[in-house]
Amino acid sequence: MLTPEQQQAVAQHLNTRAQQPTCPVCGTTSMRVQRDVLALPTAGADTSDIRRVIITCTYCGHDMHFDPDVMGLSLPPSTSEA
Repeated sequence: MLTPEQQQAVAQHLNTRAQQPTCPVCGTTSMRVQRDVLALPTAGADTSDIRRVIITCTYCGHDMHFDPDVMGLSLPPSTSEA
């Protein structure tokens, strides 16, 4: 989970490194940084999950995923259970 400070850092990163995020589905700019981090399992048993920060359009619900490493977020290693 992201802390409120990390959520703010994500919003600031997007506002300073890119144009204001616009939903590709409905075109609105009303976005929310989710607290939960998405963990995508990888095929190899010895590899860790691929993690993504979730940005959600508050109008239509479309999700966009961003790499936390590129944003400079320090997240603890994820653990997945089989």
